Amino acid sequence: MPKPPPRNNPKSPRLAGNGLSRSGKPREISSLLSGSGLANRAREFVRKQEDWGSFFAPRLEPALLAAIGHYVEKDGTLTIFVDSASWAARLRFALPDLWDAAREFRPSIARWAVKIQPVAARTGART
Repeated sequence: MPKPPPRNNPKSPRLAGNGLSRSGKPREISSLLSGSGLANRAREFVRKQEDWGSFFAPRLEPALLAAIGHYVEKDGTLTIFVDSASWAARLRFALPDLWDAAREFRPSIARWAVKIQPVAARTGART
């Protein structure tokens, strides 16, 4: 049976690409995020949340707007997550009136879906 490589060997395949520099010191989180593109994707996600929030704010009643958790735009579909089934039903009734304005706001949207995501699932609370 082959012997495992020593733990402190910098040429060891176990140490390659794990976020450690040659000196063994950890890298800063900002350098890790910038290299992976995760920070850019997070900024893009937040920007889209704000864009859709500003689109729906003047068009929906405040209580319905407060029930919306977040928006996910993917492959031409805008998915809107709400707190409960009753809010989902109310939103489904309100959305057809907004279709033309939404297509003008973001022409890439071909359809939308309303899904339920309870507050506990959004915040990570245990039920």
